[in-house]
Amino acid sequence: MTKSQNDTYYLTVDKLFHQSFTDLALISPSLFAKNIDPVHNIDITRSYVRAFFDQYLKGEQQPLLKGASPEYPEVSFDPTYTKKRS
Repeated sequence: MTKSQNDTYYLTVDKLFHQSFTDLALISPSLFAKNIDPVHNIDITRSYVRAFFDQYLKGEQQPLLKGASPEYPEVSFDPTYTKKRS
């Protein structure tokens, strides 16, 4: 990612792990949404994925991709791998 010529984003979400990025959190919260509301878990994923696609496929600037959001305080951008190049 550090050598990419395009924008890159590396986000970390506290309390989530790899399987949290599916709708399994709604099906089995005790296994896939530990210590976080399962609906909020899904909302985080959907919001950031949609913001990414809206920005890069529709060309609509997305404030959510600019940095920390009070709506999602558990999300942080890794400064080593998150770079705006354009």
